[in-house]
Amino acid sequence: MNLFGKILLYLASAMLGVMGILFLFWPRWIGGEVALGLTAPAAATDVRAVYGGFELGVAIFLAYCATHQGLQRIGLLAAFLGAFGFAVGRGIGMWVEGSVTAIHRAMFIFELTSALVVWLVYRRTPATVSP
Repeated sequence: MNLFGKILLYLASAMLGVMGILFLFWPRWIGGEVALGLTAPAAATDVRAVYGGFELGVAIFLAYCATHQGLQRIGLLAAFLGAFGFAVGRGIGMWVEGSVTAIHRAMFIFELTSALVVWLVYRRTPATVSP
């Protein structure tokens, strides 16, 4: 098992887990940090589902992959696709909207860097025969 890959999966799991909990229980507070105006209860419910529940589910999946040698590579691929997807979405949003705040720029750089690191570890992690 690739120790660095396992560590990356646990880190990604922890980060998504923390963000998921924050968005699940305090969507208006954490959403306000990135200028999400959640004025309607329905908006807060959707944020709880997407940013809270979904991120928690992915966090659990990545932790599960970290503990099972046969799933480490697929977990790394999932972590790469998630980080890369966040970076692409954020990059397009900043470009189309013409709004680049310091926090969005920092998050974009972090997501892109994370995706690159995870991709490199994924490419160096041997495929296993069975989970």
